[in-house]
Amino acid sequence: MEMVERMVYSYMKNPRSVMLTVVPANVDIATQEILEKANEVVPDGIRTLGVLTKPDLMDKGAEKNVIDLVEGPKHQLKLGWHVLRNASQQELDKRVADRDDTERNFFAG
Repeated sequence: MEMVERMVYSYMKNPRSVMLTVVPANVDIATQEILEKANEVVPDGIRTLGVLTKPDLMDKGAEKNVIDLVEGPKHQLKLGWHVLRNASQQELDKRVADRDDTERNFFAG
């Protein structure tokens, strides 16, 4: 485990590396170690790209926490935050136009 951590830190410290921090939106974002490590290595977030996954699995009422993360000052990233919602198995079986409508409606609120 220590060897993997040293390897990860060596890549993170490389000024030519971009850190892709992938965080599921359906967990407590404040406890995600990757954000702490990225902030430790690059406090200004200049080489960090944030990706929030599973926004459709968030508990009702947790949306404000995600919006605060993406738009707020606490974890500002120069490369920004991106929210990614993958299609469910049922949605994969739908026509492409229907899947696009489902995604558009989800992000429209």
